[in-house]
Amino acid sequence: RMERTLNFEYYEEKAMPREGPGTIAERKREALAFAAENGLGNLPKLLALRETGQRTGSETEEEIRAREFGCIRRREDCADFRLPALFYLLSSDRFTGEEKEEAKQLLLNFRYWFDEPGNDVMWFFSENHALLFHAAEYLAGGRFPEEIFQNSGMRGEDHRKKGRRLLLEWFERFFRNGFQEWNSPVYIPIDVMGFFVLYDFAPEEDMRRLAERALDKAFSVFATNSWHGIMAAGCAGIY
Repeated sequence: RMERTLNFEYYEEKAMPREGPGTIAERKREALAFAAENGLGNLPKLLALRETGQRTGSETEEEIRAREFGCIRRREDCADFRLPALFYLLSSDRFTGEEKEEAKQLLLNFRYWFDEPGNDVMWFFSENHALLFHAAEYLAGGRFPEEIFQNSGMRGEDHRKKGRRLLLEWFERFFRNGFQEWNSPVYIPIDVMGFFVLYDFAPEEDMRRLAERALDKAFSVFATNSWHGIMAAGCAGIY
């Protein structure tokens, strides 16, 4: 006997506001409130909870933080998906010094690419994973240039240079060929997360401009492939 679980995404219309507020600032506040209330119990939800002051439902903020930080520490599959939130956490005044120090140590101890020492289950090779690994390496190296990253033994500045080189190669392929994971409602949002964290925190202007250009390209894909606000899904992923 063989079994297979098939997952699917759906839009809960009751949770969606019928008419959103008008200004950009109002829409941002509405999005934060929505993420705080309906988020999946991950670090972005924790960020939204802290920014809005809303209370959690079934689990506490400490439980969310412990679970998500543990995922990164253990280098579980998709640990790289959690890394962008750490840079927002470090830049926020809503988190304690102890929480920020723990986030810093996660970045200093992480394995950023398959050429570093380690034996784990992280997946490095698809488009969205590669982007987040490279972005996190570049940003962490730039934020802590004189620190020694324990897993690799490299200085932060060396990680910044390596991450930058890999990002430039990634963007060159992206702008030449477009999304490899075409019209994917699962993976394009992960790419967008990488674009945003580079746009917000990249230490170099040319990298911020590449991220901005990539965001424009991503949202043009959303606009041309959506009907009544719902994007037509092409695939889960192409490897």
